[in-house]
Amino acid sequence: MAWNGQLSRISIEAVLHFMNPNKRINASVACPEVRKIGRRMPLRYADVSVDHSSLNVNGVTYKIGVVRIFHKYESPAYFRDERNAGGAPHDVGQHANPNCFRNEVRNQLNEAPSVYLDAEIHNAELKLKEIVDYLNEFKKYPVLRSSDQKAVAAKEEEAAKLRKKIIKYNERRAISELKYEEFIMFTQTDQNGEQVRTEYLKYNRPIKEAWPYFVDRYVLGCKLRGPVIERLSVSHPEPQLIFQLWRLCSRNLVLSITGTRSLNNAMHLLKEECIPLNSVETSATEEFNHHLLATARTLTVANSRDFFVQQPFRNDVVCFKQIRSDVVVMSIDFWMEHGLQQQKQYIFETIVSRDAFDLLLTFQEYLQRRNIDNFYRNNFPIQFQFQLQSGVRTMQIQVTFDRVVTENPDVYNYVIDVTAIPE
Repeated sequence: MAWNGQLSRISIEAVLHFMNPNKRINASVACPEVRKIGRRMPLRYADVSVDHSSLNVNGVTYKIGVVRIFHKYESPAYFRDERNAGGAPHDVGQHANPNCFRNEVRNQLNEAPSVYLDAEIHNAELKLKEIVDYLNEFKKYPVLRSSDQKAVAAKEEEAAKLRKKIIKYNERRAISELKYEEFIMFTQTDQNGEQVRTEYLKYNRPIKEAWPYFVDRYVLGCKLRGPVIERLSVSHPEPQLIFQLWRLCSRNLVLSITGTRSLNNAMHLLKEECIPLNSVETSATEEFNHHLLATARTLTVANSRDFFVQQPFRNDVVCFKQIRSDVVVMSIDFWMEHGLQQQKQYIFETIVSRDAFDLLLTFQEYLQRRNIDNFYRNNFPIQFQFQLQSGVRTMQIQVTFDRVVTENPDVYNYVIDVTAIPE
């Protein structure tokens, strides 16, 4: 039987299941039948980043901003550059925050000159006419004396400044009289940095009310349930402004925000069944007892030099991107005093050899000479173990010290794995 060129529903489902999610969204937008079939199939993204004015989904960036389009005229340089950059990421005009300084500065670029400036330019024009008449008189006779030559040069310099000031005023006056309209611009940029889609919405609502249309259409694929995300990065203190009522499914979170309110917002962005998280990465913060951070199995702390540890972590695994030897010292002291109810693992990473050696010396009571020699000889991994006796129970401490090659072959990453096991 000859093939009629059409796929069956089962075949479409099989293709959609293995299709790149971004391409699947594009197919859903273009074909209602594909959109109808795909509504019941979960979307799976490897990496999603939520920024202040954009979403990055598997390398594809979606961004919205407010642009000012001038009718029948080329946009002034500022607004042309603003449009090329994706538009203003904040509300403007009647939808703007009254305390938004950026909106005030933006409006000043298009407003008419004040009456005070009008009067100042009028006086400048009179002054310029007076100077021009003065210079014209000198052109009738040769200038011989040096004092006259200096006077002419000074007058010519003053005339040039006045002309520049008047030209700038006339340009501002002309720009203020141009007719324009504000739009919300949506752009889609692929992994190669090429802009592949642009849409405009009439700016009759705040930006936060425009996000649901684009998110539902291009990110969620018109699905009632949110996508499954392997790794979710949040640098927006209020991600709900973008996702509104949608809840995302991800057990691996990267946070570039701090503060209780921002952490609460990030937690409310996730479905309840996603907590506790498998892993969470955060910058320096004092909110390690927050439910979102404290219940994660693995906690990764970036810029760990920038905070002061006040108590041991509740997580099973804690990874520090930079060395803090006092963390291990404090934790061991705490374990000796209160005992240890479950296995704990601390992982330290650094590219600074001296910092790594300082951490190794925190165990100098249990080190052998050959361990230090192996460090200097770059003989890795270095492994040793010892026992700690607390008032509650005995603990076995295992230390593995290794050195691995980074993306730069000339730079090594020192990884220190400290595991405490209650017996």
